[in-house]
Amino acid sequence: DFVGDRAEVWMGKKDLARAQQDLDLAIELRPDLTSPRVTRAELYVRKREWENVANDILNVMRIDPTAHNARWAAGQAAYWLDHDGWEAHQRGDRERAIKLLELASQLMPTNGGVLNRMATAVRGNVTGTPAELAALEAKVKSAPDDFRAYQQLDYALALKRQFPRVIELWTEYLG
Repeated sequence: DFVGDRAEVWMGKKDLARAQQDLDLAIELRPDLTSPRVTRAELYVRKREWENVANDILNVMRIDPTAHNARWAAGQAAYWLDHDGWEAHQRGDRERAIKLLELASQLMPTNGGVLNRMATAVRGNVTGTPAELAALEAKVKSAPDDFRAYQQLDYALALKRQFPRVIELWTEYLG
């Protein structure tokens, strides 16, 4: 409690480095408490570190799904993760885009815009050409645990309406 209270004093004095040290320590000492994570999420909002905000908020919701005091940051973090994820997609940084958009979708699982942008990033630029399908099949075979490779192949197969193969694909993955 003392370390968490001191962190709030440091935040009031705008000494975010010391506040973060205390909050990190408070979480290390009492990982079961949500209040230091909520406070650290506030600190990350001030620093505009949206991935860190999202991770703390998601952890708070896992510890206490009824913690309403953590939800204030979820919308703001989801907005910026969605924004930054879409920019990463437009730059061609697929892995970063997927990471950020996935976090946004975890914070706002019913937001259709976020879900559509996430699907677009996962799908990449697949069009379903025979050469592309062959390359995606090879990628799945070479990395049988790569969920994203399976997703991308799923999208390509669905474009070509090869739904029986989609079912086989996911059966293979689950096996």
